[in-house]
Amino acid sequence: MNSELLKLINQNPKLPIVFMVQSDEFGDYSHMLMKNYSSEVETVYIDDEKVYIGEDDAIEHLSDYYSDVEEYKNLSDDGYDIIIRNKVNDLEHYEAIVIWVSM
Repeated sequence: MNSELLKLINQNPKLPIVFMVQSDEFGDYSHMLMKNYSSEVETVYIDDEKVYIGEDDAIEHLSDYYSDVEEYKNLSDDGYDIIIRNKVNDLEHYEAIVIWVSM
């Protein structure tokens, strides 16, 4: 794992590093030692307080979110897909080294 992460950093020295941490809770402690992680270069999309990793993730979530909006209900599938892709492209987004951390 360490060599994979170092390789990504060396190949992409200008990219920011972001951490995605998965945990139900940390209990009574404010810090937790986590040894399991993986890393990849991916596009990070930010929508208010939500973060999507990769275009597919952003498209899936926004498609679900807007599926009940009245103004989009009569669109063809292709028309709806274009609207969603435009909304995804309008989100703040950037390429980063993403480190996935889990317990």
